[in-house]
Amino acid sequence: MNFIADADFPIPPLLGANNGPGFGWHDITAEKLGFDFKLSPKLTLRAGYNHSGLPFDASQNLFNVLAPAVVQEHVTAGASWSLQNGKGINIAYQHAFEKTFGGVNSIPAGFGGGEANLRMYQDAISLSFGWGK
Repeated sequence: MNFIADADFPIPPLLGANNGPGFGWHDITAEKLGFDFKLSPKLTLRAGYNHSGLPFDASQNLFNVLAPAVVQEHVTAGASWSLQNGKGINIAYQHAFEKTFGGVNSIPAGFGGGEANLRMYQDAISLSFGWGK
């Protein structure tokens, strides 16, 4: 059986197409500022700040429940400790400040209508050991 789209049976836009359902992500601008301070020959301290726009519009909140990239500001701090023979230990902490982003017509009427509201914050700690020449 073959299915052919016509005026009576139009094919809906594909998932991810410009006019179709999907995450709706677009380019954003991010401003970043970072510092690197060598406290001693063995110890380096680092800190940073990031601010960015939102990668999607409020009408796209429903699909973005799967990947709610709504945080717009985060700070980082870290340190590197040099050991002998090119080895080193690194530690870092990152905190993304809480952001809530309310949907606008984000749940289609065919699925009951309403809004998918997103909220996110993040904390991350990293510890690594490295070696090289």
